Amino acid sequence: MNGDIKLATLSDTDDTDVTGSELVTGDNSTFTSSIGDWFGIFYGTTPTNSGGYLTFDSTGNYIQARLAIASALTVGETYTLSFDNIAGIGVNFYATVEGTTITVTTAGVYTITFVATSTTLQIDFKRAATSGTCQVDNVSVRLAEEDRSVNGNGLQVFGSITKNPVATGADLVAYSVNGTSHRYLAQPVNDDLNFGTGDWSATMWAKTSGTSTRYLFSRFNNSAASGFGAYINSANGHLNYWLDPGPATYTVNGNTSVRDGSWHCLTFVRRGGMIYIYIDGQLDASKNIGSSVDVTTDARLVILNYETGEYAWQGEMALFRISATAPSPEQIKKIYEDEKFLFQENAKATLYGSSDAVTALAYDDDTELLHVGTSAGRSVFQGLRRIDNTTDAVGAAISASNGMVAED
Repeated sequence: MNGDIKLATLSDTDDTDVTGSELVTGDNSTFTSSIGDWFGIFYGTTPTNSGGYLTFDSTGNYIQARLAIASALTVGETYTLSFDNIAGIGVNFYATVEGTTITVTTAGVYTITFVATSTTLQIDFKRAATSGTCQVDNVSVRLAEEDRSVNGNGLQVFGSITKNPVATGADLVAYSVNGTSHRYLAQPVNDDLNFGTGDWSATMWAKTSGTSTRYLFSRFNNSAASGFGAYINSANGHLNYWLDPGPATYTVNGNTSVRDGSWHCLTFVRRGGMIYIYIDGQLDASKNIGSSVDVTTDARLVILNYETGEYAWQGEMALFRISATAPSPEQIKKIYEDEKFLFQENAKATLYGSSDAVTALAYDDDTELLHVGTSAGRSVFQGLRRIDNTTDAVGAAISASNGMVAED
């Protein structure tokens, strides 16, 4: 996760396919004609429908609106709640789901990613002590794929996503929508991805043998006609990477076909006034666009498809990351060299056993192996790949030198 990481996803070892559907539907979500099943709690508070929005107004520090849907969630699964705050700028309120609370202060899209601990979905909007009118719209809860960066902003699942090992016997799994329209992963509007005129990068592993124009990812605001994205060109299998600040579009066209059915590490970079495409750690194409190009846009990020859902990726993808930092060519090469071993047959990518509580660490400078102890045993890593393990619990210390290992 390079630099100022904003998202790290499609990094899992569970090959169970996932299907996402909207859990908050009808007037519970869009408030077209009523407030649906929302209700108030404490001291007779009652939310209303005003202008097609869920509206609540009180001077008390109480729950103003609650939605409870039984048997909606699966315990242990990750979900993402999103909603639009329409009004109430300067008038705070709190949103809570599964014990996670955020403060809502300005107009915009807000999200909470959470792990279900019960089957009942319960969403609460609670007014702060100050008075004022608040309005909410487009409440959505969907099954999510985890964002493993520090930000924790999961991606909602739209349609059926297939997950299979990246190679026979490998731990890491790949994600696929099989080229089917309207299947994708999407992160609701996230201001962290408004990069403006600054540097940024996106890195992923992908493979395809498809012959159509298909998108790896996109973030495009249709009303403003601005955004960015990357796709494969149907004519030659080359990559195209574009920045569109509206009205002009700046596109760098790749020079190498990746339509060979093999895994490739793809990195798309904006650094200063240049945009770059790297394939497997090597520069494939670049273009000078000028440093003033502004790609700030309020739009969701769509992975494995285009924003409209009509150009689904024909292939597989894994290890998707976006950063507000442009890695150096040396760093891009190292990412490829380190991660390529995870895409080999029987490649192990995790600690041995079920515990992630590390009890001891030791690095052997002579063998360049990292020894990691847990209650399940000692895992031996060569780079990112686990090449060996023991099954005896490791206590407080490991010592490793010239191939000799001692542990407590």
